[in-house]
Amino acid sequence: MQTIESTKNVKITLGVGIADSANLITIFTMFLWEVTKRMLEETAKFVLFPVSAAGAIIEAVLAWRQKRLDEGKNGTLAAAIVKTAAALAITIAVIGALAFSSVFATVSPIIFTATLAVKTLFHYGAAAYYWWKSAATQDPEKRAAYRAAMQGNAVGATALTLATLAVSLVMIALKPIMAIFGIVAGVIAGGYSIYKLATIKTPAPVAANYQQIPTRDEQEDSRVGSSSTLSNSAQLRKSLSGRSIAASTVVSSAVSSVIPEAKEPTSASGLRMFDKPKVISRTQDDIGVRYNYGYQR
Repeated sequence: MQTIESTKNVKITLGVGIADSANLITIFTMFLWEVTKRMLEETAKFVLFPVSAAGAIIEAVLAWRQKRLDEGKNGTLAAAIVKTAAALAITIAVIGALAFSSVFATVSPIIFTATLAVKTLFHYGAAAYYWWKSAATQDPEKRAAYRAAMQGNAVGATALTLATLAVSLVMIALKPIMAIFGIVAGVIAGGYSIYKLATIKTPAPVAANYQQIPTRDEQEDSRVGSSSTLSNSAQLRKSLSGRSIAASTVVSSAVSSVIPEAKEPTSASGLRMFDKPKVISRTQDDIGVRYNYGYQR
């Protein structure tokens, strides 16, 4: 699954492809009329051909970035190598055609044709490879991804085939009417790039599931805060305990002042009514019983 950065890189590549397709359409359109063809040969070539070289160089740089983002998977390494070689060849052909037109008048079209032919073969091979991968896998998600890659390479191979025919027939065989192949190639490539750019979806960002590790100062502050909290809690408990004891003492004193202390009932003579008699001594002659109440009977 592509990351956000990888998807952004693909979108930029598609944008560069759209601009390159528009430039290709412009070049081959100017071959259709004598006036525009003369304008291309005299002045416009100093703008349109360098734009083609710049587009090839930018695509090569983006291809290496895509390779880094995808860690060399999905054929990105092979694509980066092919685009780099193509950018180098196109740059040499453009510089030669502009700086040494007498020497490169025939060489530059051959370089263009060879470069486009190599890219065409690469895309045909990539389309066949992804077709085989989609047929071999049982995973629906992978199958859909392989088929999308196969479709993209098939469209690219078709557009490059037409572009190769256009360059060889217009610049080498000198048949300007065949520039129509180049125009159609630009329309196919640019239209497909616009379609992909409009339908590609940027993956949603994944929330990071981690807990930030506090710094040493934050840990020290946390320990000091915890100690202070514990100390305050202990002081609060001690204060509440003292207040509770004081409150209990006050309540006891209040109750004692309202309810007098209960005393044991006594008789009219001053004797305690609930004391049991205890025999101190008894003889046969003494018919009385002496008690410990303080008197004898």
